[in-house]
Amino acid sequence: MLRLKPLDASDLPIVEPWFDDAETQRWLGGREWPALGFRLQGPDRQLYLALDETTPVGLLDCETYPDNSASFAVVTAPEMRNRGIGRAILSAFMAEPAYSQITRFFAGIERGNVASAALMLRCGFVEGEEDEDGFTDFEYRRS
Repeated sequence: MLRLKPLDASDLPIVEPWFDDAETQRWLGGREWPALGFRLQGPDRQLYLALDETTPVGLLDCETYPDNSASFAVVTAPEMRNRGIGRAILSAFMAEPAYSQITRFFAGIERGNVASAALMLRCGFVEGEEDEDGFTDFEYRRS
């Protein structure tokens, strides 16, 4: 069963190598990405390590806003891709009691990131319009 735990400093050496992967770098950047996210954590931003039993399989970066919305980014460990991990991470995230008041979840997906766009659609997100920077917001609303 997949679960999310808050990322702590001891988890950085686990997730940083995932950012050596060319596909991850293409969409998010290199090894500095998780450390920067970790430093920026606060009341409105949290990073989670996704664990399948005790095996780290992904990372979720979430930011919440006063209008009860939350944006996020998901990283699946490269060796765990195409196994439903991204979908399981999103399900766990949206079921977290800490996010029970969130009515709108969204993620900006860059043009060409076919895998992430497909994940959003499989999870019931609605595709919006592409902006001038080549990003499309995918949105999920719940009442």
